[in-house]
Amino acid sequence: MLGIPIAFAMFGFGEWAAHRYLLHGVGRDRASSLSFHVHDHHQAVRRNGGYDPAYEGPVWSTATQGREALGLAVIGLLHAPLLGIAPFYTATVWYCLYRYRRDHRHAHLDPTWARDHLPWHYDHHMGDQNKNFGVSWSWFDVLVGTRDVFVGSERERAGHARHVARALTASAGAARRAPRRAPLRRRFARAGRRTPGECHIRTGSDRSRLPSDRGNARLRRGSGPLAPSEHEPTDEKNHLPADTQPGLPSKHQLWKRSPLGTQPASRRCALPPMRTLDSPVGSTAPR
Repeated sequence: MLGIPIAFAMFGFGEWAAHRYLLHGVGRDRASSLSFHVHDHHQAVRRNGGYDPAYEGPVWSTATQGREALGLAVIGLLHAPLLGIAPFYTATVWYCLYRYRRDHRHAHLDPTWARDHLPWHYDHHMGDQNKNFGVSWSWFDVLVGTRDVFVGSERERAGHARHVARALTASAGAARRAPRRAPLRRRFARAGRRTPGECHIRTGSDRSRLPSDRGNARLRRGSGPLAPSEHEPTDEKNHLPADTQPGLPSKHQLWKRSPLGTQPASRRCALPPMRTLDSPVGSTAPR
């Protein structure tokens, strides 16, 4: 049972030291692998009134969550050999790791809750970012003199309405950001829309659905897509004409390489008409 208070004391010191000397010390260097905390997480929280969109999806959806969870998992695994020797100590450390992850994520998805239940962490982000390094508890900040109260101060009350408005605006876009949080789901959805043995080929503005073996071979030759009768039509309005010169650049590709094809649309309209064979020398064809 003595391991329980020892674990709380060790975790309070550990999160304070790691937060101050690793995340805010080594992490200030943009070349460091810990730079995501200061340069990504802190900037997002200050910009959105305490809200961080990186915590919306599952743990593997963003680098901020993934790196944080990886660090917590490593600490938990390092304490695993102590389970048989000090079970109460190890179990308490695991509980502290779980609570850190739960409360930290909740604080940045609901800044109002963080202001009421984790005011020291709200002070760390919205007040002096070089103070209040405790996340789960603030007792070690009080002990070493890095506790700086921001919630309830005159400066905090003056900007509280603005912070709330920014947090509401950021949280309102969570539904639009949700599809980007599931890369595997998008990958499977795209694969389900394709039929076996086919691949998507893009040549210029054309998007055709071609058999994989013939389509890849024709692309390597640079001869363009198959004839309209040889591939499945898509919902595109414009299709390239059939290639009549296998092994050579298509007419569409030649047009894009020509001086006229490289001109913008406004410039093409301003070009003078070409002289025909029937026109006299020095004159142009009628418009």
